[in-house]
Amino acid sequence: MVADNQVAVSIEGPGRLLGLCSGDPASHENPKAGRMKVFNGLLLAIVQSDGRPGDIAVRASSPGLTSQPVYIQSLALEGLDLGERSGLGAMRSTLQQPTR
Repeated sequence: MVADNQVAVSIEGPGRLLGLCSGDPASHENPKAGRMKVFNGLLLAIVQSDGRPGDIAVRASSPGLTSQPVYIQSLALEGLDLGERSGLGAMRSTLQQPTR
């Protein structure tokens, strides 16, 4: 039997929950509601830092299951180089390179 529990996701610290996705193509649940049924036992939470440093605690809870937070370290945006060395900068450089 595959899990299909309703899971609520909460965030504490310098971040916010952007949305949830179970991957269920038949689901009409609101991805920004903060809760969703898992699909085949899986649920993806998309978390964004607010730019302040600190630990973001992500907690998923469902009736009958033990809840334990997962911590994501957020870095301060001030003084952070988001240029060529970042993933987006590197991708931008790759896209701009001439093809031969």
